[in-house]
Amino acid sequence: MRAALEEREPVAVGMDSVEGAIRLVEYFRQEAIKIHKLVYGKDIRISMTEQQRKAYDALPPSFRIAAAYELLEKKVGFSKDQVKKFLGIVKGEYRKNYVEISE
Repeated sequence: MRAALEEREPVAVGMDSVEGAIRLVEYFRQEAIKIHKLVYGKDIRISMTEQQRKAYDALPPSFRIAAAYELLEKKVGFSKDQVKKFLGIVKGEYRKNYVEISE
């Protein structure tokens, strides 16, 4: 680039150009990794049954277990024991691991 700006033929590539190229490649590599994770990130709902997916989708992004018992009983027909087994929790406040991002 410098040779083009100075209108002369390049004799060799300088270290600053090589280091700049390496930084640029690393930047684009990191950005590609971020994009790949966004596009192909694992959706935990893939391995769920249809009823489990309905239950997971019915839950808000964060919830208390007491509210989950009521909500999943009404919307999906889960008993309290089924909710405990599905969520693997018994008390407290929780957040979903995977939340669909809508635009």
